Amino acid sequence: MRMSDIDYEDFLERFMKSKNVGVMVKAPHDVEIKVNRLRDIAKDKDYPLKVTKARGEVFVVRTDKTRDIEGTAIIEQKFCPVCGQPDNCGDCTHERLGSTISNYDRENVGHILQGHGSWFSADLLRLIAKSDRGNREAIRIVYPDHVEAYEKWMRGEVEDGK
Repeated sequence: MRMSDIDYEDFLERFMKSKNVGVMVKAPHDVEIKVNRLRDIAKDKDYPLKVTKARGEVFVVRTDKTRDIEGTAIIEQKFCPVCGQPDNCGDCTHERLGSTISNYDRENVGHILQGHGSWFSADLLRLIAKSDRGNREAIRIVYPDHVEAYEKWMRGEVEDGK
């Protein structure tokens, strides 16, 4: 389902009647407008909802439920400040995975792209090199230092080994 295909008020009313705790809807265009419209309707109707966005998707999460549809306990709805996705653990993926790149990797992007290295950052740099613009932006959310190092290397701002 896409946000352009639905009536916002009907969507929220149906969601509030459902047993679901959260829903994600694709919204490739005008995401900010759609999020604001959903927030306004939720506020006007006094729905206990949190509406957020990330990469062309809108997330709507109920804040009044403590269990999901399978009965799994939900402690508290928290949201990642970087991507806005629900993060019930309280330790965002971005913090858990550590998005920093070593100086060696930053200074040797070209060698790494030619196959040198079998560690995670090396594989990640090769993945970034293969990715299209949209996927590169998705990777940037979690690994901004790696994407920045690759882009600087591509622009010729960094030479290998220097």
